[in-house]
Amino acid sequence: MRRFDCNLIYRLASPLFCYLITANANMMDDEKINRPLILTATKNPLARDANLTVVNAGIVEKIVLDILSETLNFTYVMCPPSDILAAGTLLSNGSWTGATGQLQNREVDMYYVSTTAPTPARRLVADISNPIFFVETAIIIPFPPETNNDDVLYLAFQPKTWMGTGISFVIVVISTYCSQVKCAVYHSSGFSSSPTITPDRSLLSYRSLNFDPIVNSIEELANSKTVKALLVRGSSTDEYFMLTNDPTYQKIGDQMRQFPERRILEAFTVEDISTIVKDDYALILSKPSAESLIVKSFQINGNCRVTMAEKTFYGRGQSFSYPKNSSLTKIVDRK
Repeated sequence: MRRFDCNLIYRLASPLFCYLITANANMMDDEKINRPLILTATKNPLARDANLTVVNAGIVEKIVLDILSETLNFTYVMCPPSDILAAGTLLSNGSWTGATGQLQNREVDMYYVSTTAPTPARRLVADISNPIFFVETAIIIPFPPETNNDDVLYLAFQPKTWMGTGISFVIVVISTYCSQVKCAVYHSSGFSSSPTITPDRSLLSYRSLNFDPIVNSIEELANSKTVKALLVRGSSTDEYFMLTNDPTYQKIGDQMRQFPERRILEAFTVEDISTIVKDDYALILSKPSAESLIVKSFQINGNCRVTMAEKTFYGRGQSFSYPKNSSLTKIVDRK
């Protein structure tokens, strides 16, 4: 039997191995950016705007960007839009405002935002990455009014009331200590199946009070004759409602066209969202942003003045945006 010459095999195979290693290294290097980028963002901390509220989505953006910059070997400078600090709106002449306008004019390399949906109109002027994660849309409403039951006075003199008061005091201490306090989401029949503790509500209130939210869903809001919907002008949620073919959402869009002042800009710049969402107003925006604004309002006021409607809706993927035909699209998507 013929014996193999290991040295000969090694000499023949070595050039091939070297070629494969070099090619792989070059391929990996090609998949990195290796240059400075100009990015735009519309949320703090990346937007670096002292007037903007820091919301959960903005914190996620910063974390993901730090990972990307290290993985893809790039540095960046931030250049937020100067006209409107939002994704932007489509004008009648075909141009865009906001961050999408920056992409359309190739002023930036990437719109780094985690809450911009890849709508058809936006795809005409920008490349959209694969979804990074998914979020739902929520409705911020005023905290539901309370209606006392007839037996409130009777309950006030019962032993279980004093026991409930003592337990409530413990809840207040624990809840105040916790750093993440959220207002509960209420149903028309009472609390949801998994409410979050709210320091300003005692167990007596749980038993003796009913809660009547102004709306529980987007369908109720769209068909309400008294509750006024609000949208954040220039956001992807705003764009979707203005361009959608869904009959329910179209009703909201029609309201915005009839009352354009309800497409507001100050949702993320006002100190306390409860100064806007009050009486018979309801604000539609992404759920992570809604949660952040509710928490901030609670921290300012010490009680729940706003909360979320029971039902969320319109879940969509969150993506990065680039100038049309950008080489960055495939590089980032592969990562």
